[in-house]
Amino acid sequence: MKTYNYKILFVVFLFLTIVTNPALSQNNEGSWYTLLRNKLLKITITQDSIFLTKVRFENPEQDYGYNSFSSKIEKTITTNTNTCFILSSKKDSTVTFNIFYFNLIDAKAQISMHVESMNNDYSSINEAENAVPHFSDQQLKITFLLLQKIEKIKLGKLISSMTVEEFNRYANKIIENDSINQIYYGQKYKLGYLYGESTSRIILADLGINSLVKGNVHDKMLSFFAENEETKDLFLEMSGRK
Repeated sequence: MKTYNYKILFVVFLFLTIVTNPALSQNNEGSWYTLLRNKLLKITITQDSIFLTKVRFENPEQDYGYNSFSSKIEKTITTNTNTCFILSSKKDSTVTFNIFYFNLIDAKAQISMHVESMNNDYSSINEAENAVPHFSDQQLKITFLLLQKIEKIKLGKLISSMTVEEFNRYANKIIENDSINQIYYGQKYKLGYLYGESTSRIILADLGINSLVKGNVHDKMLSFFAENEETKDLFLEMSGRK
């Protein structure tokens, strides 16, 4: 009978797990994506910087040739499920500091970015760090997914074949989210425009719908249910017009 050194096997298994899963290969490093109207937004976290880049639906590895946002990481504060980055940027010789606050979900297969955390400028790292606890319970978040999950969304059912039952579930989830985040409405956020675009498509994806579609295709789906006798009242409620 063969004998095995289980300690060695465990070490080999752990090594292979880390190597084959880039989200686990470094403490906070990796790339994640969220779905926007006509493109994906990619967030890349390196050892010392954070970048936001808009990339194409059809080829997430192909960007538009520029970064929408880039900043240097000055300090990282990590708990079991949260990671907070204190970032610095320079404009007209003045250095300011910002906070990027994330919830880590499913072993980093999914992260949620707190929208409000980026809305304030601070004059020092210490001032920014003192503000971190304020954002821990904030609900207005944008979900980012690993590329593997984005590719899986493409395998979902056509948005044009969405049923009344699926629309009802979609609309009720939108209404639920809006009720939770009502206190934030009317306020301006640097990245606030991303919230509506992303949340709608993430909810569709959770229903098994391929939400990686252009804006006009998404709008056509909404128009259909806005005119459907079975769903038009719910559509108005979802849209805040009832």
